[in-house]
Amino acid sequence: MPYWIHQVWRGILWYAKNHQPACFRFAIALVLLACALLVGLTLHTASEERRRLAKEWNQRSQKMMELATREEGLMIGQTRQRLLALAESAPVRSGNRRDCKKLLDELFVPNNKPKHLPNPSS
Repeated sequence: MPYWIHQVWRGILWYAKNHQPACFRFAIALVLLACALLVGLTLHTASEERRRLAKEWNQRSQKMMELATREEGLMIGQTRQRLLALAESAPVRSGNRRDCKKLLDELFVPNNKPKHLPNPSS
């Protein structure tokens, strides 16, 4: 038991021994009221902290979702540009399978990022 609680109870018992029972009840009521107020304050503070943390997590998840949406849009746009450039390249336009395969093999090396596509005029 914490020292301060021990001291409070010791003081209450001393007061009860040296004063009338009605005063003792009043003192007990004051101590209980003070404890109830402290418990209420603790619960209120914890509730406010929980609300603040929930709001922060909601904001964080919203930012992550916006970032993912933006990145996805950029990736789709880049893929569309690469596919258009590939469709307009000379080997694809000529319909030569061997040249198309060679171009794709040059552009998409396994375990590497795709290389830049040649200009459509080449």
